[in-house]
Amino acid sequence: MESTTGLIIVVGAIVVAFLAKRASEVDAAISTPFQAGDWSGPIDPIAAPAVTVPVVLGPQSIQEIIRAAAARFGQDAALMLAIAQTESSFNSAAVNLSDPSYGLFQIQVFWLRHFGFPGDKNLLLDATTASEVAARILQYFRARQNPLTGDTFQFPADVDVYNVGESLWAQGRRNLGYRDRVTGYYRNFGGTE
Repeated sequence: MESTTGLIIVVGAIVVAFLAKRASEVDAAISTPFQAGDWSGPIDPIAAPAVTVPVVLGPQSIQEIIRAAAARFGQDAALMLAIAQTESSFNSAAVNLSDPSYGLFQIQVFWLRHFGFPGDKNLLLDATTASEVAARILQYFRARQNPLTGDTFQFPADVDVYNVGESLWAQGRRNLGYRDRVTGYYRNFGGTE
């Protein structure tokens, strides 16, 4: 009995020591923000921001983050909120393995690299990073020429191309159900067509 008790105490002490060491490693990692910009990518006048550690946030906090990203990149906050509502119901941890796409806006990893971020899918699970990448995607599409009209992509064509991508959009693919859901949420968030 005594040897069993002694063994339990020794094992307990090892576990406590391990957890304390691991906690200090996590604290060190959290206190050192990743600085993007060391990777090459397309020329972008807005430097990639520091990436934050993902945290669980409520819908109100997430909506505030989305609104801030929309303002920073000159995008329609109601549209960004509508897309996030449609894509993830404001769940920053949402994952669709069939694409695969990640986070609030169900963004594919190649977009991270396009905008100068490392290609780490976990970055898209952070509400701030995902909102900034989504704003940049909309900014990118709205600067592109719509081959059907000769103008830049505007609502609702920007919703279509966001959902299916440029290649499929150019081939005529549309997801009208997706567009209708986004449009409904867009109106609910105060957007006007």
